[in-house]
Amino acid sequence: MHICLPRPAVHRLIRAVLLLLCFVAVPTAVAQTVDSTLVGRFQLADSYLRAGQYDRAISLFEDLYAASPGTQVFYAKLMQAYEGVKRYDDAIALVDRQLQEMRTPMLLSEKARLLYQKGDEAQAFSTWDEAIAEAPENQHVYRAVYQTLAAVRVYDRAIEVLERGRERLGEPDLFQTDLATLYSMTGRHEQAMTEYLGLLAGDERQFSFVRSRLSRYLEQQGALVAAIAATERGVRQQPLNRSFRELLAWLYLEAGQYHEALDANRAIDRLEQENGRVLFAFAQRAADAEAYDVALDALKEIRERYPEAASAPEALFGLADMHERWAEQTHERAVNERNRRVKAPHYEAALESYRAFLQEYPGHAYYPEALRRIGRLQQDVFFELGEAEATLQEVVARYPNTAAADQANYDLG
Repeated sequence: MHICLPRPAVHRLIRAVLLLLCFVAVPTAVAQTVDSTLVGRFQLADSYLRAGQYDRAISLFEDLYAASPGTQVFYAKLMQAYEGVKRYDDAIALVDRQLQEMRTPMLLSEKARLLYQKGDEAQAFSTWDEAIAEAPENQHVYRAVYQTLAAVRVYDRAIEVLERGRERLGEPDLFQTDLATLYSMTGRHEQAMTEYLGLLAGDERQFSFVRSRLSRYLEQQGALVAAIAATERGVRQQPLNRSFRELLAWLYLEAGQYHEALDANRAIDRLEQENGRVLFAFAQRAADAEAYDVALDALKEIRERYPEAASAPEALFGLADMHERWAEQTHERAVNERNRRVKAPHYEAALESYRAFLQEYPGHAYYPEALRRIGRLQQDVFFELGEAEATLQEVVARYPNTAAADQANYDLG
């Protein structure tokens, strides 16, 4: 049926209603039609509902539902309005009317939720069991029941329902994400971690998803310790599972256990033959957390174990940068108040590493920047102003039109 109405908003509303009619199951086999009068009244009722004027909205929605009980959007909005003013008896009666037309586990679950909100817990739990009994071999039924239980925060019972469904259907990997979330919400962190590890065991591509989910709960008391313990156990059981090791490395970082995180990343690098790539990425993360000693250990290992790897030049440059950052963090000085040279181990190590980089990798893209950094250290740390000027001028002369030359010009100024 084509409806010609003057306002674009009404046209959009009609299309939305008709789409709902197409895609939402209704208790009649015959497609329902919605005339322009009903649409206009629906629009008014919905505006009352959004404004919190529930009594006005209810009066209109009751008339709309009576005129077209098979229109799902009228049912849903009337239910929303009843719940808005806690008229649970009316809401339950509305569900019962739907059940008379078509008895489904989903409607029974909805009725159970309303009974629970009304305060009739015994009848609510009985109705939830009744919903499962309607189709005990259908996993979607267990999910529907669990969702309505979770909606009223009956988390322990929701867990029982999913565990029962898993056992009844004989599928131990069913509902992993849902159970993991519920276990975390109820403080059962090791059980949650077991579910997440099971998810990763089935598909390592779920790593980012698992880490994102875990991030929400790690601040709970005992959550991080329990997660680490469960993941360590998972690594022992499946030592070749890279996602397990990556998750463990990340958890160690979250706990500030940087040496353990280095060990975990070292194992990944060796097992996966990454030739230092994993260690280099870890060194950057450790440095960002100001764990400079651990970052240096990772970079040194790249230099020693993978001297011919593509990451070796960056590791040497990173060593210099790491010493420099560590010196800045500890407010190290190479010249004291009396203008006398004193020991500055990190600045000295940085200068030595930059010079080693120039010698070993004269054609590398980082060469101009390494040279500029030497000049800046000579200028700002060691106060060797003549040497600094010569070094910075070399950068400008040999590498014009580069970021290093621009910065060197600034340093000279």
